[in-house]
Amino acid sequence: GGGELRLEVGGDVAGGVFYVDDGTADLRAGGSFKAGNNQGLKPILALGDARFNLTSGKAMALEAIVDPIFATLPAPADIEGFQNRFFRYSADSAVNLTALSGDISLENDPKRLNEATNTALQENAFLVYPASLQVKALNGNLNTNKSFTLFPSVQGNLELYAQGDITGNGLIHLS
Repeated sequence: GGGELRLEVGGDVAGGVFYVDDGTADLRAGGSFKAGNNQGLKPILALGDARFNLTSGKAMALEAIVDPIFATLPAPADIEGFQNRFFRYSADSAVNLTALSGDISLENDPKRLNEATNTALQENAFLVYPASLQVKALNGNLNTNKSFTLFPSVQGNLELYAQGDITGNGLIHLS
């Protein structure tokens, strides 16, 4: 099982949902990853037990990084009132983002995702990212607009680098 997704464009990637469940994805844009025509959503990365590598020549703005199994499940409660949730992420799931000459922005807004897609996220909840996240704005700033947490893993890794500022309007939870 598994697969590979490769995308290489000389210009911009405007919106879209990119999904790999068990494999790798390499997405490269000579321009920017930016908002598209789908209600102004920026690209969404959806993955299970997979690795994503994105490189942009300019800026990179992502709407979200999600496990689609978790994001699309309704929130049923059992008799005790507990909610059951499932993930396809593994300890090896990872996303690597590199912007060569622009800013990187991670939106992470569950309310906006619910309005524009088929997700069922609690609007006040934070998103769950894969076990490892590497973000490099080599000649720009890095901004996280809402909170997120990394999927639990003994080998997980968080690496943030910006030539300019690293700012955020939320928390980053390590588990």
